[in-house]
Amino acid sequence: MTSPALAAGRMLAVAFGAGVFAAVGENVDQTAAAAWTSADGSSWSVAPDQPALTNFGLQMVMMAIAVDGAGGFVADGWRSDAGNGSAVVWRSSDGMAWTRFPQDASFSGAGMAAILDRPASPRLLAAGTKGWPATHAAQVWVGPAE
Repeated sequence: MTSPALAAGRMLAVAFGAGVFAAVGENVDQTAAAAWTSADGSSWSVAPDQPALTNFGLQMVMMAIAVDGAGGFVADGWRSDAGNGSAVVWRSSDGMAWTRFPQDASFSGAGMAAILDRPASPRLLAAGTKGWPATHAAQVWVGPAE
């Protein structure tokens, strides 16, 4: 399988929902998160550059993606910052246009690597590590009930 959009970066996770595959990862030079969509899993389109995926030239990566209860997608990952880095959560209705959740104090020094939006419950569940760079303690985040 060859799709020109795959040259845009590194895919790390994929989910299928609402008739479309959505994949997430990072761009080629690791300065922005990246996302792709595909109707058939063979031919891919890369999401356009957008503020939610950039981090002022510093590393940002989407590590995991899941289908959300509203028929869209939710993703999580990590971004470099002035401190120890921070966990990041995004949401998209179509896999191409993304919005970032507001930063929470518990995201500082953390990186998320798995996410689940439980359709039977209005709460997000994400997992990763906290304590960078000294430790890599397991961490689980449960989002507020909406």
